[in-house]
Amino acid sequence: MPTQSDIEHLLRRTEFVARPGRVAELLQLTLDAAVDNVLAVPADPGVITLTAPSNWERGEEYTHYWLNGIAHD
Repeated sequence: MPTQSDIEHLLRRTEFVARPGRVAELLQLTLDAAVDNVLAVPADPGVITLTAPSNWERGEEYTHYWLNGIAHD
């Protein structure tokens, strides 16, 4: 079983934050299973509608969409 430190490190490197609930969830798994869980990509990531008028602002919208998609609540 991985240590809490292992899981926190994994989450900081992949999800940018080690939320307590996510740490607790992954601590129940083997390290290999925790890595698989973190790296699992949804089959359908959904659709993004960019509404900003400029390319720069649309880029910001997309970045926020992407970050929200990889961060687990």
